[in-house]
Amino acid sequence: NATWFKLRKGRITASNFFKVCRAVDNLKCPPSLMKSLLGEYDLSHSEVPSLEWGKRKEKAALDLYIRVNRHKHKGCMLEKKGLRIYTRLPYVGCSVDGLFSCKCHGENLVEVKCPFADKNLNPKEVAIKKGCVLDSSGELQVTDKCEYYHQIQGQMGIYGIHKSDLVVFTKKGIAVASATFDPLFFERMCNKFQLFFLNHLANAIISCQ
Repeated sequence: NATWFKLRKGRITASNFFKVCRAVDNLKCPPSLMKSLLGEYDLSHSEVPSLEWGKRKEKAALDLYIRVNRHKHKGCMLEKKGLRIYTRLPYVGCSVDGLFSCKCHGENLVEVKCPFADKNLNPKEVAIKKGCVLDSSGELQVTDKCEYYHQIQGQMGIYGIHKSDLVVFTKKGIAVASATFDPLFFERMCNKFQLFFLNHLANAIISCQ
C-alpha cells in the first residue's frame, strides 16, 4: 500500500541488501540502485510479468508451506508482517513474507521466491540453481552462494530470529531450504550499510528535500 512504499523510500531494505554491499565493495554506486532506494521506480501499478507472477503466487506458496508444516509441527501458525525498521540503523529495514511459529520449535521467518523464468521447473532444481545445497540428510540449505543470502541474513538480524525458511515456488509445487543466522556476516553487512549511508544515501536524501 501507499504507506508501505512511503516508509521504504530513502531506506536500505532487504531486496537491496546485496546490491548495497556490492556497491560498497566495488567503491561505486550505480544510479539505478540509488533510484530504487529513493523510490523513483513506481512499482505499485507495475504489470511486469515477473512481478505480477510473484505477487499472484506468493499466497499459493504460503498455503502450501503451512499445509506441509501442519503435519510436522504442533499448533503451527503463520503471521504476515509489514515493514520493520532496524532501530540500531533506522535507515535500514525489511519486511518478510511470514513469521511461522509452533509449540514444538518456536519461531522462524519465511521468505517466498517465485522465479518467473523457472516457473515450469521442479522447485528443488530451482533452489539448487539459485545457490542452495543438499546436506547429508538430503535437506536443502541456504548457503552464502545463494543469491538471496544477504536478504535472508538481514531479515533474521533485524527480527532477532535465528532461523528462516526459503520457500521456492513453481507450477510443480514448493521446495523449502533452511537458513541459520550468521551474526558475523550480519555485522559485516551493517558496517557496509553505514558506509553506504554516509557516503551516498544521506546526501541524496537531503538533495531530494
